[in-house]
Amino acid sequence: MDEPRAQQVIAQTFRGEGVEPEGGRTFALSVKDQAPLSVAAAGHKWGVVWLTRDRMRDLAAYLPKHSADPDAPLVVLNGAGADADVHALALWESDYMTDDLAGESHASTEIAAEGKLQRDVRDFVLKAKNEGWP
Repeated sequence: MDEPRAQQVIAQTFRGEGVEPEGGRTFALSVKDQAPLSVAAAGHKWGVVWLTRDRMRDLAAYLPKHSADPDAPLVVLNGAGADADVHALALWESDYMTDDLAGESHASTEIAAEGKLQRDVRDFVLKAKNEGWP
């Protein structure tokens, strides 16, 4: 799934959970490194980082080894310095691949990939609410 579509799905999921989404925010991972939040929660200090190949390379020092296991726990990155209370769900774009249904081997359909993305984002929003993140 491409990043613009992922952002739409994430924003819709936020709204479905009663959280207004916003874009254009970053958070500090260290004194010198910032990460963009693809979608942030308005009025809160948490959001989602969509990890494209380029972004994975840029943030490699802050990311755990990636597991393709669908039952692996969600990865939440924590901010540093003034952003120490910021939390970001890290989502690898490769986990939400869609299929054009061409060829013999097929990946996930668009509906299945979007459903998985919605589930993961909803779980993150519920975690943020339950733990009282600012």
